[in-house]
Amino acid sequence: MALPNYEKKVNKSGDTMTGGLNMQGNPIGFGTDGNIYWKEDGFGDKLRILTNFSGGGRDNVLKIQSTTGGVGEDPQNWKDLVTIHADTGEIDLIGRTALQVTSYLAEGTVRAFKIGNIVIVEIHGSMRGQMPDVWTDYPIAKLNVQAGERATSTIVDQSTGLCADATIGWDSDTIYINKRGNSSIDGEWLRGQLIFIVN
Repeated sequence: MALPNYEKKVNKSGDTMTGGLNMQGNPIGFGTDGNIYWKEDGFGDKLRILTNFSGGGRDNVLKIQSTTGGVGEDPQNWKDLVTIHADTGEIDLIGRTALQVTSYLAEGTVRAFKIGNIVIVEIHGSMRGQMPDVWTDYPIAKLNVQAGERATSTIVDQSTGLCADATIGWDSDTIYINKRGNSSIDGEWLRGQLIFIVN
């Protein structure tokens, strides 16, 4: 008597599994170097998980990779999206991209980098003569990406050690500094970072 489908099992031991399976229209493949990949049905886009044991500690990694192609293509130009190191669990993400920034600093620089959906903004400069009123938000830079939610960090007045808030609001692409009541940051050199997630 045949078993119901939910009780059917596949057992395989003492051999190597190669080839592919078709699950919900998107084939799963087993590569000869120990990787497992998923291919978009009818197209060339693929994602795969790959282990790489090339030494010890940091050299042993788990990678998530991707490659893309058109209809009927089988591309092999794999790129690393995420790399996880065996010794520390440290995660490397796909390379950073510099963002276009409009800076409102009187001198110095504001730089921004995007890694995945994370943006890191580095502030290093002065708002000299541009912040006359206390307890007021002053724009320090405009980016070409919008924050997914409100984020706040602290920047430091390099001369006095006093702090001010650097903020970006939800659905905003402009970073502001708040000049507090006891702050002298209008003419001083400011340093700090703001890290936030984009939509």
